Amino acid sequence: MKKNHLLSLFTITIIAVVVAIVITHKQAPTVDQTRTTLFPELKTSINDLNEIAIQRGQKILTLVNEAGTWKIREADGHPALFTRIKQTAIAISDLEILAEKTRDPKLYTTLGVEDPAADKAESSLLMLKDKAGKPLVALIVGKDRHSSAAADKQGLYVRIPGQEQALLVAGQLDISIETADWLDKNLINIGPDQIRDIDIVHGNDQAVSLHRDQADARLVPEKIPAGKQARSDYEIERIAGILEDITIDDVKAATKIEFPADAITTTVHTFDGLTAVITSAVIDEKNYAKFAFQYTSQAQPESAAAPPAETKPASDQPEQQPAEVAKQEDKNGAPAAKTEEPKRDVAREAADLTAKTAGWVYQIPAYKFDTFTRKLDDLVEDIPKEEPAKKEAIK
Repeated sequence: MKKNHLLSLFTITIIAVVVAIVITHKQAPTVDQTRTTLFPELKTSINDLNEIAIQRGQKILTLVNEAGTWKIREADGHPALFTRIKQTAIAISDLEILAEKTRDPKLYTTLGVEDPAADKAESSLLMLKDKAGKPLVALIVGKDRHSSAAADKQGLYVRIPGQEQALLVAGQLDISIETADWLDKNLINIGPDQIRDIDIVHGNDQAVSLHRDQADARLVPEKIPAGKQARSDYEIERIAGILEDITIDDVKAATKIEFPADAITTTVHTFDGLTAVITSAVIDEKNYAKFAFQYTSQAQPESAAAPPAETKPASDQPEQQPAEVAKQEDKNGAPAAKTEEPKRDVAREAADLTAKTAGWVYQIPAYKFDTFTRKLDDLVEDIPKEEPAKKEAIK
């Protein structure tokens, strides 16, 4: 009897636990593992993308693919940064709907999904089109969603044009309306050790010339006035990097910028035959420069014949090579060949730079523009006067 009673109690307990688990499971929040992609058809048609248009207020930016090259229409057709275009297209195709938000137009500005054409609008209208001009995507892009939860994905508020429903989507879009943000800002990068001569002509005012015979020597200003000497190594090293890491802030077609008669001309020669001519001027309170390149074949000096290696008697030769030498042998016992740096094709480099910069005028950062336009006074200083020796005191 007791055994049956205990069995009944055990059965009732098990049933109660199962019921509690079921109730708890039903009351627990569910996580939707299958989110809806905002533009599901874009992944299959992304290769048809031929134009990206962005509007904010009255300003429009258009990126268009012409004969396989993406260009910025508002930057006179200058090539655009393809990697950024690719990243943007992929990011749009990856957007996933997280939640529906407001349908009240009065609250659109809170999320940044108001009419992009309105004055002082913070939203942007993003449109993707194919080669025939057919729309692939139309989206009003609003503010980023900021969440303190570590598990939350980056969120973004958006709205489909013509629809009242605002949405929160998982993802992020960086769609600047500024042309400069879609440019490849890295223009030229030639190291200081390549520079042999620099000549800077300031109209009829003055000329600056620096020269060195070897790459490991110091560039030295020429025609230093009497009583002057070259300034610190820092100033000289700074001008030696004249072609290093040249970046741009913006670009215009050369036909739209007229350089004044007193524009500064800077000519740079490298040891391997590259000549760069930079024309610089301040126009409309902005620093502009244009570039021209040329290659001149350099006569290579004959290398001195190496002296014959000293031959030791056989009795003096070690029976086994030292470990350092043995490590340099390959598996067949032959000495490992030294890896040499590939020789620069300077003629090709000059042609590539010409193709890249011809027909364009660039807005240059102030620090680099300052290097292009140095004056002799910037590179020399007064020679310190020696103090007269003190007479020895009479004992």
